[in-house]
Amino acid sequence: MQDAEMQRCRDIILDYFLFEVFMPSTKYSSERGQVLVLLVLALVGLLGFTALAIDGGMVYSDRRTAQNAADASALGERVGAWLSKKKSRDYIVVQAYIEPSREHAAQLGAICAALQSRLGVATTLGYGPRFLHSTGQLHKGGPNSVLVLQIVDEPADNLAVPETNYTFDALIKAQAIGDFAALKQRRRRSLRVNLEGDAAGGLERLAAAIQE
Repeated sequence: MQDAEMQRCRDIILDYFLFEVFMPSTKYSSERGQVLVLLVLALVGLLGFTALAIDGGMVYSDRRTAQNAADASALGERVGAWLSKKKSRDYIVVQAYIEPSREHAAQLGAICAALQSRLGVATTLGYGPRFLHSTGQLHKGGPNSVLVLQIVDEPADNLAVPETNYTFDALIKAQAIGDFAALKQRRRRSLRVNLEGDAAGGLERLAAAIQE
């Protein structure tokens, strides 16, 4: 990923957290002092988070790390190498940063079934970024007994987020970048697959790679 794109992701994350988390609280005048204290404390952690997102993004945006689902041969090798890291008492997480739909749900279900069949472990599925506020905390904060498969796409719909200067797809992309960087920082065994705009075809090839 280019420096300009990483800067953009950092700006979006900062803007999102400041607008969604802190700004609504300022409408209560009796709590302004508390808000300021919380804001200062949160910004310290937030700056560390954005630095992590940028540093991590520089690492996994390299084609050697972010596997393109269109390259079936290389995809099979990367999937095999990732699955070989399985240990006893592990489980698998499929993080799908793609559009929820009936067709995608069926394909993702087939991928989860293939993973469970191949390794004989429990497998969970969540659509990003909404899982970040629930099971996403366990993936990074719980024991290191998880294999993470992050699936991302390149959506064509550039719907603007109200009262901001960025779009929903840019926000989701930034959140995926930050989460994957956090997973790597926590030494989680993670694989990132980019469907490159061909969700149906990419998911089909991914399922085939898992079944090899």
